[in-house]
Amino acid sequence: MRSIARRRFLQNGLGLSGALLLGACSGSGSSPSPSPSPSPSNGPPDDSTPSDCPDEFAGGEQLGVAPFVGESERPLEQAFNSGLDGRLYTDLSKLDPTHLVTPRDAFYIRTRYPDLLVPESPWRVSVLGLPDSPLDLFLDDLLPMAVDQGQLVMECSGNTRSASFGLLSSTEWAGIRLLDAIDRFEIPSGAPRLLVSGFDRYSQPSERSTPGASWIFSFDELERSGAFLATALNGAPLPDDHGAPVRLVVPGWYGCTCIKWVNELRFVGDDEPATSQMREFASRTQQ
Repeated sequence: MRSIARRRFLQNGLGLSGALLLGACSGSGSSPSPSPSPSPSNGPPDDSTPSDCPDEFAGGEQLGVAPFVGESERPLEQAFNSGLDGRLYTDLSKLDPTHLVTPRDAFYIRTRYPDLLVPESPWRVSVLGLPDSPLDLFLDDLLPMAVDQGQLVMECSGNTRSASFGLLSSTEWAGIRLLDAIDRFEIPSGAPRLLVSGFDRYSQPSERSTPGASWIFSFDELERSGAFLATALNGAPLPDDHGAPVRLVVPGWYGCTCIKWVNELRFVGDDEPATSQMREFASRTQQ
């Protein structure tokens, strides 16, 4: 009974503190105004009714921004380090309701262009695990299939205070739906999954990360997510640090699944062991 009473006390205290922070300024007295109800069409709330609360900051001047304790001291939107330890943190304070697309040079980076990668021309993606000999997909042949994929948010699973919460960006993508790209191949029996890999070798070892960029997906996961091979970002070809010339984008999934510099697809079975990148993700997120 004591723990239940304590929980109710805390809940009541939080509710009271919320009212004090927000300001109790409704026309009926001391209780705060209720939140507007959603419209019947599930659209945005109706903002036509003026608020009873005055704007406490009207006519004010912003003097500065106070950082949170423990955030990175690295300047935002400036790339630093190299390879697996290369980063760029997006400055989310620049976003507003009318500007939600992150510019190309401000899109977050988690792993920079591999210094050992010498891109082939034309770029090829090896397709393995087929009944016959391995085949190649050439990016030049796929480009006519590229279409607008819309504006999507991408976030690194390591987007924490130490990264100033800047490993998150939203941008316009274009590319080729992955299942369309492999539609010409007959899925081998006993291979209900696809292993997607990208070039991930560097001359210098990482301080924290394990080389090897690859992830295993079921075909149902690829279908439901709408995963695609991205070839353009904000209307222009991918920058080097963002996977040029082609990367995987899996809408709704963390960025660690969005393999950069894709160079191999492999049809695999349910018994395929988890990749090093999948194990690293699981250990860091305690799954």
